[in-house]
Order: sequence, then structure tokens, then C-alpha cells
Amino acid sequence: MRCLPCIMYHGICVCAQYNEVGESNAAMAKLMAKPCCQEWLKRIIFLVKERNYTSESLIAIFETLCMAVFPEGMTNEANGG
Repeated sequence: MRCLPCIMYHGICVCAQYNEVGESNAAMAKLMAKPCCQEWLKRIIFLVKERNYTSESLIAIFETLCMAVFPEGMTNEANGG
């Protein structure tokens, strides 16, 4: 398996649409600075390593993160919003 933390950070970048300059970059930096985010990341990595998971469950995790933290990304035409 590839570097799991790297995969998780990549997923968060996708949620934040980090490749676009703007508020998403600041929102991602603010999210990652929170102590609860680091704890969440540790728990997610543990679950993915130690438990059975499917690609659908990972999609659900990141979709929930998008809706909760980066809702502007959910209204993009590319994803049907």
C-alpha cells in the first residue's frame, strides 16, 4: 500500500479543491491546523489499515468531509451541483 497518510492528505486536497487559488486554500490550512483534525486523521488511518474497507466507504468519508468543511466544492458543475 502506498503511503497512507499521503493518500489521506491527497483526498483532503481534492475536497478542498486545493489546486485553485482562493478561499479553499485558507480553509484547508485552517482545518489542518486544528488538533481535532490530526486526531481524526490518525483514527481514519488506523481504521483503513486495521479494518476492512471499500472504495465506497472512502468516498463516503471524503464526501462527508466536503459537505461539512468545503461545501462550496459540492456546488461545482463538474460534480452535478
